[in-house]
Amino acid sequence: SMLNKLEKDGLIKKTKKGRLSKFNITKKGIEKLKILKDNSKDKIPFPKNYNKQNSNRTSIIIFDIPEKHRKKRDWLRVAIKNLGFEMIQKSVWIGSVKIPKDFLLSLNDLNLLDYIEIFEITKQGTLKSLK
Repeated sequence: SMLNKLEKDGLIKKTKKGRLSKFNITKKGIEKLKILKDNSKDKIPFPKNYNKQNSNRTSIIIFDIPEKHRKKRDWLRVAIKNLGFEMIQKSVWIGSVKIPKDFLLSLNDLNLLDYIEIFEITKQGTLKSLK
């Protein structure tokens, strides 16, 4: 059924010699294959399970990752959620979690460090006392 779909989409062409069938890739198929190969270079690994450790201090992660790095931004959201952070806004996350060193190394490997700020809160803000 896959070969039939590829043939129907014009990506391969079927030729028969007696009982034997032969499939060849078409120009359209070659172009599609090139696009798929180019896109696979941007594959981002699924975030690993980093060693989560609670902290008595609260950390805030803020990021502004350009749209052209959407896959990396999506990776980051999954990774920090897995660490136990909660989303305040799409690019602002908060949690009482120690930031694992291997998480920071992953950020470096993905060239994301320029787009991320991590803060540790040591004092309670004044707005909390107004409630």
